[in-house]
Formats: sequence, C-alpha cells, structure tokens
Amino acid sequence: MELTGLFYILFACWLTLCLAATAQLYFFLQSHQGISTYNDMSDFKTLARFQMYGALLSIVLGGGFFLLGIYLLLASRVGLLVILLLNGVIFFLSLYTKKLENRAKSLPVPNDSLKDEYKRVIDVWMHKPFPDF
Repeated sequence: MELTGLFYILFACWLTLCLAATAQLYFFLQSHQGISTYNDMSDFKTLARFQMYGALLSIVLGGGFFLLGIYLLLASRVGLLVILLLNGVIFFLSLYTKKLENRAKSLPVPNDSLKDEYKRVIDVWMHKPFPDF
C-alpha cells in the first residue's frame, strides 16, 4: 500500500473514532438528565470506559497520522493545506466533543449514595489511562 493511501486511511479511522465518541456522548446526554439510579451509573461507566479507550486509540491514530503527515509533507507527496485542513476537522470536532464531555461530567446526582462513585469515575476518567471501576 502506498504511504499516501495509508495517510488517508489513518485519517478516516481517526475521524470515525472521533465521530463515534461524539455520538456516544450526545446520545448519552439525550437519554440521561442526571445520575439518579444504579442503571444510570452503569451507563455512565460504560460511557467513560469507551471514552478512555477511545482516547488511547486516538493518541495512536493521531500520532501515526502526524508522523506520516510530516514525512509525506517533506517528501512533497501531500500539501500543507491538506494536512492543516484534515487536522482542522479533527480539532473542531474535538472542541465540540469536549463540551459534551464536560456536560457528562457535571450531571446532577441527587442520590447521595451515587455521588462518591460518580466523582470517582470522573477522577479515573481524567487521571488514569485505563478504567478501574
């Protein structure tokens, strides 16, 4: 396979992953106005797990895309405008995803027995590479 083709495949995979993460957050927020039951907490943990593993995969895909993009740019096989445009798509999608993620991390939790667990899941989501909940 030609490296330019691999470059575009990496971008397509990265974009698909970002769109899946965004869609999952969006649909979670549409169906959960807060964390009030153990089922809500279970759904939130599933969301956090997907987001955490997705972030790790995104680092791999994005890193490969970045390194291959630099090589192809230096070899004059892909133009700078193409690289900037593709990165711009990911950047603006990531900004929107971050807004949804922040909303998911600030949902009301009226059930006192779930508040500590909710905070712990958020802490793991923010500070650890792998979920341990």
